[in-house]
Amino acid sequence: MSSLSSILEESEDVLQAGEVIVTPDRAPLSRSRVTYRGPNTYRSKRIDIPRMVSFPVPELESDPESGYDPEPSPACEICLEVLDLLSPTSRCSHDPMICASCLGKYVTHAIKSGGLATLVCPAVVCEEDLEYEEVVKYMGEDTECLDQFNSLIAQIELEQDPNFMWCTNPTCGQGQIHTPEGPIVTCDYCHTKSCLLHQVPWHEGFTCEEYTVDQETFANQEYLTRHTKRCPSKTCGRPIEKISGCDRMTCRCGHQFCWACLADYVPISREGNHRHNSSCTHYAANPPIRNPRIITPAEMNPLGACANEPHETWEPLVPAGVARSLPVVG
Repeated sequence: MSSLSSILEESEDVLQAGEVIVTPDRAPLSRSRVTYRGPNTYRSKRIDIPRMVSFPVPELESDPESGYDPEPSPACEICLEVLDLLSPTSRCSHDPMICASCLGKYVTHAIKSGGLATLVCPAVVCEEDLEYEEVVKYMGEDTECLDQFNSLIAQIELEQDPNFMWCTNPTCGQGQIHTPEGPIVTCDYCHTKSCLLHQVPWHEGFTCEEYTVDQETFANQEYLTRHTKRCPSKTCGRPIEKISGCDRMTCRCGHQFCWACLADYVPISREGNHRHNSSCTHYAANPPIRNPRIITPAEMNPLGACANEPHETWEPLVPAGVARSLPVVG
């Protein structure tokens, strides 16, 4: 038997021995699961699930005399160390790509720093979600991370209940399920009153119907403030919304003005852009210089003076803007 054949057979024996003798250890790990005990009350229930323990795998050494050199083991894509690699979920279709240590750090960081209750495989080409048992297994014995993870899951489950509401007191941070006896929710912890319908602090002095109308009026006023300007004519003042076109606006009352600075457009058209307000983007500091031209004899009177005084005419820079007037909200 050749030297190379002997080495290959020995390699197979080592791998088979590793498969039979070395097995992952399974140790119990307690975790909390949130269970419902009654109105507004939750507590933890302790159960046991297996946790992951890494174990060494024998590596083949190269033989310089035979020229045989085994292929290098793949490295973890996170720490780049040659370690035992895992597939984060049993549903991952890609090759194992991350070591146990990096996977544990990924899970704990996503929960503690990111506040995530749904974790996905960190592989770029994979979008499989990690199951609850997988997340708990990879976080190891970090009980603080486990408690935060359970709390995040409980919050998601509670928020799906239409009668659940978080306290509107910013210093409280508690929530509860409200029985549908009325819209007022009184916090069991700080006793702050909130409106279940509008999800705001209770609107004292207003019914829910009155508060809804008031909010719609406020929304209209907010829209007018953000998206409209009032006609600068002293006899008009109606709100105008610009839809398209240039900044030369024409109100329904006939007044023309610059949308950017509200300057009257009649002197702008007659004299030039120096009649814009100085802060306007269309402002030009100096009036335009007239182009010299030759006066024809037909334009001269017998006294030699110009019969028709030269004058400037101004065309709009671009077609006038399109505007629409909006009703005034009282």
